[in-house]
Amino acid sequence: MKRLRLGLVMISVACSPLFFGTVTEHSLLAAEESLTDEHAQGYSKFHSELKTRLGIKGGGNVRVSSHSGRFGRDLVMLQGEVILAHVEKRTGQVTGFLNKDVSRSRRQWLEEVGDDAPSKPVRDKREIRALARGYLKKLIGTPRPPGYVPEVTYSERGASKGEWRLIYWRTRNGRKYQLDFISVSIVDISGELSGFGRAPRSDACPTAVKLSAKEAKSRATEVAIAYVPKLFGKHEVGDVQAVSLESWIVNPNYLLTAKMDEPGYTRSWTPKARLAHVVTVSFVGRCHVIVWIDAATGEVLGGGWG
Repeated sequence: MKRLRLGLVMISVACSPLFFGTVTEHSLLAAEESLTDEHAQGYSKFHSELKTRLGIKGGGNVRVSSHSGRFGRDLVMLQGEVILAHVEKRTGQVTGFLNKDVSRSRRQWLEEVGDDAPSKPVRDKREIRALARGYLKKLIGTPRPPGYVPEVTYSERGASKGEWRLIYWRTRNGRKYQLDFISVSIVDISGELSGFGRAPRSDACPTAVKLSAKEAKSRATEVAIAYVPKLFGKHEVGDVQAVSLESWIVNPNYLLTAKMDEPGYTRSWTPKARLAHVVTVSFVGRCHVIVWIDAATGEVLGGGWG
């Protein structure tokens, strides 16, 4: 098996679902340490190899730095003149990618075409899916991430005008994870990859539904009404206008619960996941409260408002 050496980090290239394969036990120890000059040089080579795989030209120096990501992941940011990439230290997995040249070209194109008229695509979804499969093969080692369901959209207006976005949602027994997804952004005119992102995987969870939609809506409405004065203060909020429900696998944040009022509470994401009835309670006055109700136990798992 062919191998690449990243400083002290040994990474397998073949036979792996991850970009550049799976990090060995020895590399895990090295990855937990601070970045030495040798590590930085290795990640710079990683950056160069990534450009080669994607057919991107351009050289220059690469700035290497460490930072923390969601769920406490240790990430390395590789910033060059042409591309910016994020790599998870523990796994060697590419978690983010941005082609700066493509972004600059898009901004220039947006300035030329203006915001008035909508942009109609020159490619169809079938072609875009094929392009995305090719990019995913180079980035994560597989053109079709198992357990993920793609959604394809095209932006005719706004900051993403002229760009296709493919979101691959992680699913379990047909239920989507709210925070687990892979995103691929492709410029319509050129077919170039402009961006890529991969969110961390949450824990697996049961998907049995024991609480009815009617019960979830009733419980969520009670919670929303109770918290409206705390959330919106003196802002005038009318009666409940509508109540809607969807099912998602969420990561509890315990907003809209007693925990939110406890000293030292912070809204931080954890890998813990639960299947929830996600209930949106809309009030007259254009405000709404979103309440996550555990689909098995009826517990309030958190939510949000707007």
